[in-house]
Amino acid sequence: SANEGAQRYNSVGKVMEYCNSTDWKAFGIAVAFLCGTDTVTDGDGKSYDTVLIGTQCWMATNLEYPSSGGCRDVAWVNNNDVGWCGYYNGIDYGDEGLLYEWSAAMNGAAACNGVGESQPSCSTPVQGLCPAGWHIPSHYEFTALEREVCDTGAQCLTDFPYDESTAYYVQGTDEGDQLKRAIDCYGCEGSGGSSNFNALLTGMTSYGTGNSDNRGTYTRLWSSSVRSSDGYKWNRYLSSNFAGIYPAANPGHYGWSVRCIKD
Repeated sequence: SANEGAQRYNSVGKVMEYCNSTDWKAFGIAVAFLCGTDTVTDGDGKSYDTVLIGTQCWMATNLEYPSSGGCRDVAWVNNNDVGWCGYYNGIDYGDEGLLYEWSAAMNGAAACNGVGESQPSCSTPVQGLCPAGWHIPSHYEFTALEREVCDTGAQCLTDFPYDESTAYYVQGTDEGDQLKRAIDCYGCEGSGGSSNFNALLTGMTSYGTGNSDNRGTYTRLWSSSVRSSDGYKWNRYLSSNFAGIYPAANPGHYGWSVRCIKD
């Protein structure tokens, strides 16, 4: 191999590697990933801050991958989830990231089984377009996040169940306010919620026209899970119009945001 004897740093495993005649081998002592301090890098070299909420390590900003190719080259098709991704009306607003149809976020993978209290995580988490070692959060993982920021005791278990009973209702009290971050003006960022999750109100791309709207009003974050009754894709809806969280299940042909979680 032309690389034989070479050394490199593996940022996923956080360990040095050397190349023998056939493969890269780890050596030295792996350094534990310190969530909230360390960053994660996508396939294009873009770095993302991280935030620890309870036991979960999340990206602290929305996914913005790929920078070109892949879903960026897919043309919008009216009322059809064909794997499109792109900026809000073609404009790059920095940490707001890209908007994705569900199949694009999943990178063509099937839904995972992260719904239901008996399945605390997907048997195989779906990496989708997330960096190696990270994945698209399941319905269960979003519910765990909601329970972590909920401060109403036993009511948290009722407001945020692990089953499929709460779609299309605003749940909780101020959990949405703790997770979201306002956009005070077109292109400006406001103050963030107490969790430092900083879900920017990025709006959506409409399945009907391919145009984007509602920037600064709300955001929706895709999950990797689908509702058992109709195959609709679970997501979380945060809005400037309410303080709680709106769990929802919808067709995959909307352009919404993606936030990755560590394996």
